[in-house]
Amino acid sequence: MPATRDALRAAGTIAADAQSVSISPNGRSVVGLEITGIFTINLDVKGVIDGTEQNPSVVTEAGAIVSLPLTGTGIVFVQAVGYEAIIVRANGYTSGSAAIVMNATDGALPTAAGGSAVSISDGSDAALGAKADAAASTDTGTFSLIALTKRGLQGITTLISQTVGLLTVSDFDTKTGALTETAPATDTASSGLNGRLQRVAQRLTTVLALFPSAAALATGTANPTTTLIGAFNSLFNGTTWDPQTGAVSVANVLSVSGGTTTQTSAAQTNYNCRGIILFLNITAASGTGGLTPQVQMVDPGGTGAAAAQVAIGTAQTTTGLKVYQIYPGVATPGALTAQAQQIVPRTFKLLVAVGDSSAYSYTLSYCLIP
Repeated sequence: MPATRDALRAAGTIAADAQSVSISPNGRSVVGLEITGIFTINLDVKGVIDGTEQNPSVVTEAGAIVSLPLTGTGIVFVQAVGYEAIIVRANGYTSGSAAIVMNATDGALPTAAGGSAVSISDGSDAALGAKADAAASTDTGTFSLIALTKRGLQGITTLISQTVGLLTVSDFDTKTGALTETAPATDTASSGLNGRLQRVAQRLTTVLALFPSAAALATGTANPTTTLIGAFNSLFNGTTWDPQTGAVSVANVLSVSGGTTTQTSAAQTNYNCRGIILFLNITAASGTGGLTPQVQMVDPGGTGAAAAQVAIGTAQTTTGLKVYQIYPGVATPGALTAQAQQIVPRTFKLLVAVGDSSAYSYTLSYCLIP
């Protein structure tokens, strides 16, 4: 029997993050670790092999496995076999100090009770049974484990014998269809599964051909000649389809510097809005004559002439932003410069009339309101 070597001892105090205490076991198999003090510290336990830190086994005096990091006082045991050093290190320091004492000794780690292997001779355990036990005669009777296992194997054998011959290759091809089976001529004609699926694929191809090609909706989309999937949120203008729009803003439809005459915009298109807000921003004013914005309703007969025009408010002779509203059923203007009860047609022009030939600089923008 080999002689027992003296224990090796190391001690120290950990009072800051990353501080450590270590011991070299020098071949001893277990390191006893005692921690005392008042502290709030997470303590890692590491074993070093060839300069690389590993996670050794750590157990209590009763042999229970300890979860790391250690956070309290007490005694634990560390498996030291094969390690060059065992290190206790702070990995998360809050307060206090931990006194560390380590003893490296020969011996074995403590183990939990009941963990030893047991050898059972054939037939000595009634519940397990003997190798020669006959198969159990019923599924629910009182039998040994070996007898019940044999009965289960007999049931599996019977089940296998009953499945043989249930489905031949020929029968399988008849019901599911051979690989080379053709699709039936009609939806209800007799066919195997393969042919039926081919028929389904053919019908799907026919249905897909009815749908139009994917494309972004645009103003003036022509009447469709193929199936459409429901409505696509457009309104018919009598010839083509226009996307249903919300409020539409157009900046600086007129931009005039030092103008002395009435200015008229190009024809504007109102796709499906009812009213309009005008923004007349006067940046230079003579103080006489004044500016008056108007909305011209353009003749849809193709002449391009203004069928009627709506003048809004009185002439403006000072600089600043003037805001006007045309909408059916509007009430008092409130904070607006002026407003009128009228509907904006599909095609319209905007003009700014002058009261005399004095110079004005301004821009005119608008927002169509649904």
